[in-house]
Amino acid sequence: MVSDRCGGCGRRVEIPRTTAGSKYLCARCCHLQAVKEDGQGRLDHRYFLATAAVSLGLVAAAAFALCVLYLSGTGRATWFFILAAASALLAVVPSFILARWRNISLLAAGLYLPLGILAFLWHLAPGINWQMGDELVWSGLFFLFLGFLGLFFFLRDLLRLPRL
Repeated sequence: MVSDRCGGCGRRVEIPRTTAGSKYLCARCCHLQAVKEDGQGRLDHRYFLATAAVSLGLVAAAAFALCVLYLSGTGRATWFFILAAASALLAVVPSFILARWRNISLLAAGLYLPLGILAFLWHLAPGINWQMGDELVWSGLFFLFLGFLGLFFFLRDLLRLPRL
């Protein structure tokens, strides 16, 4: 048995002797891991959490700034609150996922699915003369596709890979 640390939660994982490069999921947080050769390091779980938290904060701040610009430009408070609630989902859904699971495919799905919905809402928002409104619809569909693709990869790994 070889001992390793999970890159998602920091838990010590006992892995059977396997070839280098074999993949497995952490039993606690579903973080996708690969068996490393002796002497090779991996990013600590604290760096993973800090990077994810800062990235989610930046995405939420950018989305909320767009909502504030919409409110100041159009003065429509109802649509501001609708867009702000959808923008809040950009941070809340991935944060909820990050608190329980640390799988990057699932985190991407939790970010791209609300982003697709937000793109559709921005297309429907009144008071803006969109020069390229159809591109928002296509980008919303693309983000939804990426979100469902992330869910597919997470479920595929969950069913196929061992959980140690």
